[in-house]
Amino acid sequence: MKTLLPYLLWWCLACCLLSLQARAPISVEKKAQQGFRTSQSCLPPSASAQLDVNNVRALLHNGGDMWWDLVGDPRYEIPKGSGKHSLFASSLWIGGTDDAGQLRLAAQTYRQNGIDFWPGPLDETSASIDAATCECFDRMWKINKTEIDAFRAEYAARGALIDMDQFPNVRDWPALRVRCPDGRIIESSAMRPNGELLYMAPFVDVNGNPFDYNPREGDYPDISGDQAIWWIINDRGNVHTETGAEPIGIEIHMLAFAFTTANAINDMTFYKQTVINRSNQVLNDTYIGQWVDSDVGKFNDDYVGCDTLRGLGFGYNADANDDGASGYGQNPPAVGVDFFQGPLADPNDGIDNDKDGLVDEPGETIIMSKFVYYNNDFSLIGNPEVAQHFYGYLRGFWKDGTPIVDNFTNGGVGNGYGPASPGTPTNYMFPGDVCAGSGWTENNANNPKNEDRRFLQSAGPFTLQPGAVNEIITGVVWARGFYNDQFGSVCELLKADDVAQALFDNDFTLLDGPDAPELAIAEYDRSLVLSWGYDEALKEVRNNYNESYAQADPVLKANGIADSLFRFQGYLVYQLADATVGPNELDNPERARIVAQCDLEDGVSTIVNRTEQAFEGLDRPVIVDQVMVQGADEGIFHSLKVTKDLFALGGDNGLKNYTTYYFAAIAYAYNDTSSDGREFVPGNRFYRVVSAVPHKPQMEQGGTVIKGEYGDGIPVSLVAGTGNGGRFVRISPESETEILRQSFTDAITYLPGAGPVEVKIVDAKQLKPYYYRLEITQDRFVERKVLDTLNGRPLVDSVFAEWILYESSTEGG
Repeated sequence: MKTLLPYLLWWCLACCLLSLQARAPISVEKKAQQGFRTSQSCLPPSASAQLDVNNVRALLHNGGDMWWDLVGDPRYEIPKGSGKHSLFASSLWIGGTDDAGQLRLAAQTYRQNGIDFWPGPLDETSASIDAATCECFDRMWKINKTEIDAFRAEYAARGALIDMDQFPNVRDWPALRVRCPDGRIIESSAMRPNGELLYMAPFVDVNGNPFDYNPREGDYPDISGDQAIWWIINDRGNVHTETGAEPIGIEIHMLAFAFTTANAINDMTFYKQTVINRSNQVLNDTYIGQWVDSDVGKFNDDYVGCDTLRGLGFGYNADANDDGASGYGQNPPAVGVDFFQGPLADPNDGIDNDKDGLVDEPGETIIMSKFVYYNNDFSLIGNPEVAQHFYGYLRGFWKDGTPIVDNFTNGGVGNGYGPASPGTPTNYMFPGDVCAGSGWTENNANNPKNEDRRFLQSAGPFTLQPGAVNEIITGVVWARGFYNDQFGSVCELLKADDVAQALFDNDFTLLDGPDAPELAIAEYDRSLVLSWGYDEALKEVRNNYNESYAQADPVLKANGIADSLFRFQGYLVYQLADATVGPNELDNPERARIVAQCDLEDGVSTIVNRTEQAFEGLDRPVIVDQVMVQGADEGIFHSLKVTKDLFALGGDNGLKNYTTYYFAAIAYAYNDTSSDGREFVPGNRFYRVVSAVPHKPQMEQGGTVIKGEYGDGIPVSLVAGTGNGGRFVRISPESETEILRQSFTDAITYLPGAGPVEVKIVDAKQLKPYYYRLEITQDRFVERKVLDTLNGRPLVDSVFAEWILYESSTEGG
């Protein structure tokens, strides 16, 4: 357990004074002197939720804080299941002065010292909230992308007949209204003061009514990542017992999310904090900051630092061994928080706030403009004790009002405190290159290695207008490099942060890979017929309808790679050990085995992913090549007959009747980018396990009669057009006789399986006694060719762009 001894001692002392001298604790006296209105009476927040979809298990709370258990132990576990933690706590700080010069501020550290945030939205007129509303919003809404995808697919198939009880998190998403435990319904006006829409939890409006969230008409939650948690807090629910400051009247919509990937993003979590000024007061010289208590394993042996260009603050071990029961051991990891986006800058302030080389561009935001640290003590460079200390740290000042200075360059002690060793005022503490071992770092300054650090990244100053909405976006990155010291992890952390930045620049749109196809199975005597493809009814939901998937990799795109698109390449069909096999287990031969593989006939066969992997005891990462696909390079097919059980034990591996077998199919994409090293991307969205039981079809529907077998060809007649489709064709004897008799025929009929197009039986049980017509439209083909030329290469591997199947009203054979 981490010690919060200074806070506990302070609180115990205050309690003793109260009992011995019969007067209020110091913090309460200060609040009374500042004229607090105490009409609000919200109880302390109590809800928590786990963000746990990837390699991180992060505990989040709806009281403005996160990553700890509210007692004294960290709860940012990474790797998940390891019992090791890299962060202890975090919160948003915001402060400024009103037109009367009164400091208004909201901040959170540890609840032993008090609370500045409460659950729920503020009244949009009075900027107030009552206890019942706080209680109603004392919860958090968690949803996985898989549930949203399943809902979208089901809605596409069933429409308004969809059973919403199957999708409770979609149904109850708090987009515009929340049903309280007492039966009340709290609704959002969905309007900003300037007339723009502002919802509670974001959603995708499908039914064309932006003032109504109705999943029965297709609306669904709008989240980033593979898992998201949404909640809402305010700073007016009660008196500020943390900072002792006057409240601002802000409402904050919180969205935490994470992705499941096979790269560094799997070790990251992200946070969007939408800050709304519900008050009617202007807040001047405003700063917004992300406060972080970074404990990498053992809590009291860490250093901190920053990268000013990346907007990154980070923590790392002060030596090469993170010892103790909570430590990571030799070559411990590093953890960082990237301040991706800060508040909107004041127009025409003459400052390059986003450090892009331009000044006063429209919509300019402020990225990290200050980076400070303090120790877990009550020295002048320690824990904040009154509101002015919190605001001072946001602005880059110590508790005694002196500016943070660079006293390392002038040969001082390098701890940033001016009076001990005069230096130059600076905006950033420890901005040196830890990876290269140069500049002003804690290590180079020989700072004590047994301190418990906190750091604060802030952005400002700016003017917070009434009704203003600012979106603050941060992300946590983590990396471990086994380079025989603690600094290699910082090198790896910077690489991981570049990936995170690329993801942010791409609006958190991850490379999904082509959606998995729909898999159908027909059951026969000791055999199964598998077929896969994309239902036209779902083409607005599936990103690979007509096998046209093409998506840019955000990392390649950010690095300026000419060809950043991954395109559909092929399919993999698996037999599974049981119904519980997930998409992350498909490379485990004990759980999944490949039944079939097919890919475009384009010269691409073996596909290899190249990665850098760090190993303990080595000074640099090792390049590892992993074969992802051994492609046949013989073209795409969409069905096959299965007669063998790939999991059978012993000599007889044939399928057995009345035995359940499990299968799944995925599509995959390819991009030959040697600079990235990743060529193969599987598409796991809409992944689904399908079961089937072989049996004699005669047992169906009173005795099913099969007229044909899987793979049998069907006679094809050419009624219009020319060409053989590049195939070897054979004319039927009847057509040949007709041609010889009168030198022409109205329709050429080809032998089964020997026509200009390949038509074969897949599921013989579905054969119907009709004539069918296939029409190839030339105009559509020309249009597709133009699009392909514009894109630089074909998006689909097909001679024809569109096949239309017509059912004739004339019965035939």
